[in-house]
Amino acid sequence: NADKRSDIYSAGVVLFELLTGKKPYYGETEIETAWMHVQRSVPAPSSVVEDSTIPDYLDQLVLACTSRDPSERPADGHELLRRVRIARRALTAGITDDAELTHAMNPMGMQDNVANAASVSVISPPSSPAAVTGSESLSTPDSVNEETPQLLVGADARRTKAKRVGAMRLPAFNNEKRYRKRRGVVGFISVLLLALVFGFGTWWFAAGRYTDMPDLRNQTRDDANLLAAQAGITLKIADSYSEDVPIGLVITTDPAANTKIRRGGEAKTFLSIGPERYPVPNLVGSTLEEAKATLQSVNLELGTVTDGWSDDQPLGVIIDQSVALGEQVRRNTSIGVTVSRGRKPISVVDYTGQSAASALSDLNAAGLEVEIIDTYSDTAPSGTVLKQEPSSGELFKGETVKLTVSKGPEQVAIPAGLEWSRLSDAQAILEASDLKYEVRQSISYIGLNIVTETSPQYGTMVPRGYSVILYIK
Repeated sequence: NADKRSDIYSAGVVLFELLTGKKPYYGETEIETAWMHVQRSVPAPSSVVEDSTIPDYLDQLVLACTSRDPSERPADGHELLRRVRIARRALTAGITDDAELTHAMNPMGMQDNVANAASVSVISPPSSPAAVTGSESLSTPDSVNEETPQLLVGADARRTKAKRVGAMRLPAFNNEKRYRKRRGVVGFISVLLLALVFGFGTWWFAAGRYTDMPDLRNQTRDDANLLAAQAGITLKIADSYSEDVPIGLVITTDPAANTKIRRGGEAKTFLSIGPERYPVPNLVGSTLEEAKATLQSVNLELGTVTDGWSDDQPLGVIIDQSVALGEQVRRNTSIGVTVSRGRKPISVVDYTGQSAASALSDLNAAGLEVEIIDTYSDTAPSGTVLKQEPSSGELFKGETVKLTVSKGPEQVAIPAGLEWSRLSDAQAILEASDLKYEVRQSISYIGLNIVTETSPQYGTMVPRGYSVILYIK
């Protein structure tokens, strides 16, 4: 829970920045930086500055304020102010190294040095009219005169005297009223400065280093960069698909519009490249496994699989797809396919004894070819199927059925030369033409046996074996 020592920590971080000109931690994100404050200890300022002249006691003052253990920090603002005053006096006196002073800045963090610390002497500058002697603890805020700096040194003070510049050259003031008045002014200014430091540090970490993320939605790339620059941030632009935002305009940002972002930070910005669409590939002629691989390669999926007969594609090969080749569809669209069951068998119906015309129509409609063989028949009417091959079983589309169709009885013409020929000659002619004959006497028959007339007459077509009537005289 935040308390007074949390403010001490913030003041320590600000003092670190004042001494080094940089922050103790730099993270990729605000969360990462905050996590560093939790997990890591703030380094000594002198360790991050090249050719540093920062005294050890200022290092220890920063380390004490920023200790991860709150119990090792100064208890409150008064204690911190006391240590700041001591450090300021040492700096004014030109002290660059003093073990006791260093320990006094961070007593909890330097317990190892306590046993070796000598008694603390109070040394007044030579210019003072009266030397102030005696031993005083550095933990007492008022033990050091504000106007006449009294230097806290250890038993080894003489060994470090060479490192102190002007430690014994400070002016002395005998006017007590002037001393008290100036001490009050200096104290007030010190408190005011410390309050300003605390206030600035709190404001900076809580709000000052942040700005509002501008609303860049539906802005062009150039306009978005301009608005971002005005807000003091940079953009990391990436392309992204959008069903709604036109090509070339900003879809959204991370962080979102009107939220906080660190000044000088980077915001991810997504620029529309239009709807995400993929062309449907050709799947006809592929197997199911090949179709799956093809669809996955273009971010599509295999949909419903049905089967159907095919006279062109063998069993197991795709013969149709639900979405046409080249059509643009969304990512993960399911494409249905129809897989071949092979050629569809056709059951053969026997049309023997039936009309050849009817048989031809039915067989063609079923997808079969028909071969017709015409022949004479004395028993079957013309146009009747006499024979069918095959007459049963199954065929496939395009295969042939043979039909033998009756032409009826064979026709022959009544031959010439029958009239006015002798009966015997006429009979011979008819027999040669495979015709029969019937002899009848005319009304004027006189026994000559000469054919005077036939029925039917010469040239008439009659069935073979037909009986021709011969009239004789």
